[in-house]
Amino acid sequence: MYAHPSNRRQFRAAGVLLAVALVGSACTPEPDGSGGDATVRGRVTDDGGNQYTRVGGTGSIETATTVAAYTVADDGSLHAIGAGSVDADGSFAIDVSSGEEAVIVQALSAEGDVVASAVLESTGEPGDTVTCTPMDTESSVEAEVLLDMIASAGSAEAVNPIDVRLRVDADTAVAVRAAYEDGGESAGDTAIEGLADATLAAQATQLAAWSEMGFETTQQAMFELQMEASQALSEDLYDEHDAEAAWAEFVASISAAVEGEGLSQPEQAECESQAGLAYRLVVDARLDGTLAWEATHSAAQTEAAVEAQAIAALFAAADASSATQDEAEQAGADLVTSVHAAASTAALVTAYGDLQGSLIGETSVEGSTLGTWLEVSGASALLVDASLDSCVESASDLETLVTAEVRLILAGLGGVDTRAVAASVVTAWSDHRAAVEAAIAGAGPGIDPAEAQIAADITVLATASFREVE
Repeated sequence: MYAHPSNRRQFRAAGVLLAVALVGSACTPEPDGSGGDATVRGRVTDDGGNQYTRVGGTGSIETATTVAAYTVADDGSLHAIGAGSVDADGSFAIDVSSGEEAVIVQALSAEGDVVASAVLESTGEPGDTVTCTPMDTESSVEAEVLLDMIASAGSAEAVNPIDVRLRVDADTAVAVRAAYEDGGESAGDTAIEGLADATLAAQATQLAAWSEMGFETTQQAMFELQMEASQALSEDLYDEHDAEAAWAEFVASISAAVEGEGLSQPEQAECESQAGLAYRLVVDARLDGTLAWEATHSAAQTEAAVEAQAIAALFAAADASSATQDEAEQAGADLVTSVHAAASTAALVTAYGDLQGSLIGETSVEGSTLGTWLEVSGASALLVDASLDSCVESASDLETLVTAEVRLILAGLGGVDTRAVAASVVTAWSDHRAAVEAAIAGAGPGIDPAEAQIAADITVLATASFREVE
């Protein structure tokens, strides 16, 4: 259970007051971190729409006069480790204490208001120059969500800042800024809190899902593992490299880093599907309108990217023919394209339904990618079809059960009980996987145990990914 929202707003307000005091003192604070000084370079941008206090946008470069860097305490309060001026073009280079991680960098107006902000992965070693991702609406909302998560969790090490970066995309951030513009401070804070709750639920579910897979870790350990990939993305964006290519490399690098710790791409995809379901259930309960859609769309795109990699990996591991592997890769690529282009939840459901049809068939496994690999047809296909029908029914039960349970959890007073949400999702997913494995194992004598396991892995992803929240 995490802190009540009103307490979290107080923590964020305290951070803003600290920024005001810093500017009012007209001096750079003495670094209070460990080691010698390092340098943070970056720039404030006007990207993200009309400028609104704290969440960036057009006019930010003109408004920002000072940049300050802060560590974040377990209660969400900020502690200055360096500050400096902003150049006319929005660029800055400030001296900070080295050896700090998950640092908040804020651009401030002459009056001390926060104009925009970003999360810096690390200040590096003494003498290093590190790059902060360009400050825009997306980076600002990510920073606000992270601060809220830390204040809610009561521990800076209990959250993973890089996972926040994965879940809050530019469109979601613009929708948050619109909430501030249309509904004022209260509406904007409610949007931030909703995203923070959803991300906390996703992170708790991911940890529980990893544990179920036999991979024991912590949020801090994952932050350390993923830091290099996030730093590379920040540098690419600062150097104005192709953003889409940089983002794809970021996602691939994170997957590779986790795989290096022993969690395969298919296992990662299952864990992300569970985390995404928890995220979307909280979004559905806490947010509405455009913001709820954009958050849902962002979660679906993250899940699709991870799933496409997993599908290709499964058929490669199955030693499928080149033609079958190409077919599987195309199915994954089509999913990513369709999900990206989707303009409604119905379109997302259709995209994932099309993937299921490609992988295991719409009415029969015969002719599907799985059927081609298993070399089933006629009577043998009918046996597999019966098993797959039960798998599809099990996935529907998963959706119904989890939605009902999590809504009961979220209906309780106070903050979101993320452990209860995670337990509900992971238990139901594990039950579904067990049902799929049993069904595929009984699909007929023509499928050997090794084939049955791979077929089960494919079927779990095909049937249970992106379950609809109704």
